[in-house]
Amino acid sequence: MGSTVGWYLIFLSVLSMALAVLTLGLVHQWGQRLPRWLGGRPLAPGAVTRLAITGGLLLVVICVYFVLNQAFHFVDRGWSPTAVQDAVVHDRPGWDILRYYVPLLAWGPLLIAVAVDYRRRAMR
Repeated sequence: MGSTVGWYLIFLSVLSMALAVLTLGLVHQWGQRLPRWLGGRPLAPGAVTRLAITGGLLLVVICVYFVLNQAFHFVDRGWSPTAVQDAVVHDRPGWDILRYYVPLLAWGPLLIAVAVDYRRRAMR
């Protein structure tokens, strides 16, 4: 495994964890104000909501594309930055494996719902 691939995977892991923590800020009180060491000012609910809804819509688009690509094979499997040069090529996973990822389809719509609720609570 090359050093570029290692950093790529580490970056994706750190990014996904950071976004998950930021999502928790939409449902907790600490998500409405910057920490004291960053000034302690309140966050603009409109900006937070727009950013969260944009992220939720992006997740919905990615999930719809994934489902449609699995059903209609728009794009064949191509190069992957994590692939090893002489790795064994496996068949596409079937629905017996993909069913475990179905709950991820709710991630985008639920993020949008939480963002709308955040705006409602923050605009009081």
